Amino acid sequence: MAQRLAEPVGGRGGAVRVPPPVHLPHQHVPQGVPRPRAVRRSRQSHARGPGHRPACPPRDLGRPGVPGRRRIRLRPLRSDHLTPHLLEPFSVHIDFESGLLSPDPVVLVRRLSSLAGYFLQNADTDSEVYSVHEIRVPAERDHLLSSTTIVLPGKVGDEYYMTKGHFHANRDRSEIYLTLSGEGLLVMALENGTTVTKEMRPGVVNYVPGHWAHRSVNTGSEPLVFYAVYIGDAGYDYATIAERGFPVVVVDRDGGPSVVPNPRYLAP
Repeated sequence: MAQRLAEPVGGRGGAVRVPPPVHLPHQHVPQGVPRPRAVRRSRQSHARGPGHRPACPPRDLGRPGVPGRRRIRLRPLRSDHLTPHLLEPFSVHIDFESGLLSPDPVVLVRRLSSLAGYFLQNADTDSEVYSVHEIRVPAERDHLLSSTTIVLPGKVGDEYYMTKGHFHANRDRSEIYLTLSGEGLLVMALENGTTVTKEMRPGVVNYVPGHWAHRSVNTGSEPLVFYAVYIGDAGYDYATIAERGFPVVVVDRDGGPSVVPNPRYLAP
């Protein structure tokens, strides 16, 4: 601290008086808030006449005893402050046996006609193969999309009913499957042809990392029902699978499922 200089009182040559230092009480100042400056008394005001007007100390803008601090009031979020993409919490009911959602899901139905070219043999009917029931949430990065998928039992030739299968348009997006009822196989593949197959049965959670295409196959006699969760901007790339196929297919061999190479697969 700089040395305090003596000031003459009553004009030049008068008695010398040193005003005592001003000690402010210690105040706790949160991190990020500038510390208030101490208010010092004007030494020159003692030497000036009665008409002198001393400088005014800074106004207290905050709590008493803390000069210079602005008062900030936090207001609660009102419903009219919600933006179109800021959702209110909600709940959806899932029937674990049937996979149906309520209320008001987005439903997509795939029939054999929409899977033409995916099976090794051509189908002679247009039966339903599977349906997707999606919870209504914006398809954006800061949301989680989720849905149930119901794959019906059946075969085309000796090949089990299955989903189309897809990569994510954003390849690094992952996904989680939770099987609710039925049984089947989850077939996953990288673009270089590497494949991994995992069992799907009630209570099993399958984690699908980014960059893996995935397809669900119903190998049982009841509907295969599972719940999927993934990041909202993952997107779908069906075109790569439609053009190249999956490296493997699941067929019935000796009364049970068998994973065999796909003769139609186009290697990269």
